[in-house]
Amino acid sequence: MICVNELIRGAERFVLSLLSVLNGEEDMVQCCFVESTATDIPFFGSRVKLRKKRVEGFIETDLEGLTGHEAKILKHLKEYLIEDIEKGVEFANKSSKAS
Repeated sequence: MICVNELIRGAERFVLSLLSVLNGEEDMVQCCFVESTATDIPFFGSRVKLRKKRVEGFIETDLEGLTGHEAKILKHLKEYLIEDIEKGVEFANKSSKAS
């Protein structure tokens, strides 16, 4: 399981990158959870290039560099990741209908 502190640190890095871009820094690359075709998991952590008013580019995740241990962990977690993603999508759909 992911430690809450790791989630908070990831969110902090992403927000600080967004603030840097809004202050004029260009071509900031940051990781985030996006819809992806890198695996059969519908959303995956991938790198994106941030610009002042948009996400400039999506850098497709290359999983060829995974070690055997990492591939085994990903395979084991896939079911749980997909289940959590489905719950998140369902929640987002309910929230958007309510507003």
